[in-house]
Amino acid sequence: NLPASRVMAASVDHCLIADGCTVGPGTELREAVIGVRSQVGANVKLKQTIMIGADTYESPEQRADNQRQGLPNLGIG
Repeated sequence: NLPASRVMAASVDHCLIADGCTVGPGTELREAVIGVRSQVGANVKLKQTIMIGADTYESPEQRADNQRQGLPNLGIG
C-alpha cells in the first residue's frame, strides 16, 4: 500500500492522481493523469498529459548520484 498523494498549493482541474505522488506548489494540472509515485516539482504546468509513474522512489543518495553523473531524477520539474 502507498500513502495518499501530497498536493501542495497546486491548481488541479479534471485530473486523476494516483497514490504515492507529490505535486509541488504553484503547479497547474489540467486534464491530466498522473501515475503512481510520480514526482511533479514546483511551478510545473501540465495540460492534456498522461504521466506514467515509477516502480520505486529515488533515495537522496540516488538523486546525488544522478547529479554527479549528469542524469535526470525521476519526475518532472
